[in-house]
Amino acid sequence: MQLTALLELGASLAVLGTWPALLEKARRPIDGDGRGERCPHICFLDYALSYGCCGLVVLLVASGGQRGALSLPLGTPGGAALCLVAAIGGALLQTGNACMQKALQLGCPMTTLLPLQAALCVVIGTTANYCLQPDRSDPRLLFSGVFLYFLAILSSSSAQFRHQFDADSDGGPKGSSTKYTKIEEGGLKAVAEPEEAGADARARRNRGLAIGAVGGVALGGFTPAFNISVNDQFGWSGGARLSVWGANMIFSLSFMAVAVFSQSRQLSAKHPGESAWEIARRRYWESWGRGRAFAVAAGTLCGIANYLQFDGGKRAGFAAAFVVQAFPLVGTLWGVYLFGDYKGAKRATVALLGSTYVFYTAAALLIGLSAR
Repeated sequence: MQLTALLELGASLAVLGTWPALLEKARRPIDGDGRGERCPHICFLDYALSYGCCGLVVLLVASGGQRGALSLPLGTPGGAALCLVAAIGGALLQTGNACMQKALQLGCPMTTLLPLQAALCVVIGTTANYCLQPDRSDPRLLFSGVFLYFLAILSSSSAQFRHQFDADSDGGPKGSSTKYTKIEEGGLKAVAEPEEAGADARARRNRGLAIGAVGGVALGGFTPAFNISVNDQFGWSGGARLSVWGANMIFSLSFMAVAVFSQSRQLSAKHPGESAWEIARRRYWESWGRGRAFAVAAGTLCGIANYLQFDGGKRAGFAAAFVVQAFPLVGTLWGVYLFGDYKGAKRATVALLGSTYVFYTAAALLIGLSAR
């Protein structure tokens, strides 16, 4: 693998593991008592708008401001088709991220959600990208790495379930001696016994895992779409291909547009009878504070990380670029240190987490070495 591609993919891996934690930090209350929690849809709008702006900035920086950087091959049906495929890739990424957002709202831990989505993304995306560029990767090393990703997700899930089982066996978190707990469903408050509240929380987490899995499938399609848009394996454009930065701009703007539409619709669902755009505009400009800076930082970092992944994929092959999907190594650390995931974990859980890191590291090495 070229040194430049290796450095790009390494930086992308580190950043991809960081931005989800920043987005979750933007949503959570600052004082820790539940007050001041920002609306997740507003947080996601901040994230998506900064991602789209990042795509334009990357275009200008990566192209060196050269003439024609903004030109797109729209003059032929084939060129327009490549632009459309890049836009579809952005929509798929937005779908995956929105599913992650919803799963986190339902109580699915980041330390479980990120490996789940990464594993699905790797299996689907790697297979598709290898089929598109079979000459750029050694299939034995590549799919050996994919198999290790499967082991990593099994180990990570086992660690989460083991930790939850230990917590339930010990009577729940320390200090939870209250007899009644408030739960919310559909905006209505009810009072339930601790057992009922626990069952409700487990049901919500399971629903979050299912939504996260759907997002993982969507994430598996965004890099193959980008691969097609810049390499034109089907010969649609007759030679007028998109540059990496040009395709990234279309990708980023598509992501932003779909995110603005979907998040505005979700905001309007909570206020029937009012205009979705008016609600989004009012709520957006009324929502300020430290959380906004975290959300904007998350979008900026994600935009930079994805461009580095795309450019590294162009140099080393898009299948080998899936080395960046070892980012849960970083994301899990943020989950532990920022949000207290696995606090008080027992030795068996720690051992499973350790094996998860071993599998992810080995998988990343094999996929990286598969590049031709």
